[in-house]
Amino acid sequence: MGYPLKASVCAIERRSRPASPSDMKPCGSSKRRYANTTVEQVAEAAEVSPSTVFLYFPSKEMVLMANDLDLVTIEALGQQPRDMPSLQAFRRALEITMTTLSEDEWRFERARLKLVLSIPELKAAQFDEYRRTVAMLTEADCRRTRTPTR
Repeated sequence: MGYPLKASVCAIERRSRPASPSDMKPCGSSKRRYANTTVEQVAEAAEVSPSTVFLYFPSKEMVLMANDLDLVTIEALGQQPRDMPSLQAFRRALEITMTTLSEDEWRFERARLKLVLSIPELKAAQFDEYRRTVAMLTEADCRRTRTPTR
């Protein structure tokens, strides 16, 4: 996961630093906590300065959008055989991605996504991220199969 991401999301979720991502449990007040959490609090929870948070994330919203799973999937996709059909290669890449996550990381990712999809402005941003991810996966598959992109 991204550098200050886990602690930052935990700060938004709990407004305090939990012992581990698995301690973060979604609750009914998640939306309110997100709205009331400042970048300064995110930085404090991540034990970095606010300017460091902005170095990695242009806004508080982008803290919740960030994840490293796309990069793992793209790398795994690129390692699939050139002659493997794209859908099969993508499925195998997703299987590889899922095996890289611990149970705590998987719970964290599900909680992060649940929070993102519960807040309208973040939900819209998440769908923009999906479009970006699809474009990156398409480019990676074209490189893998040596098919020219349009």
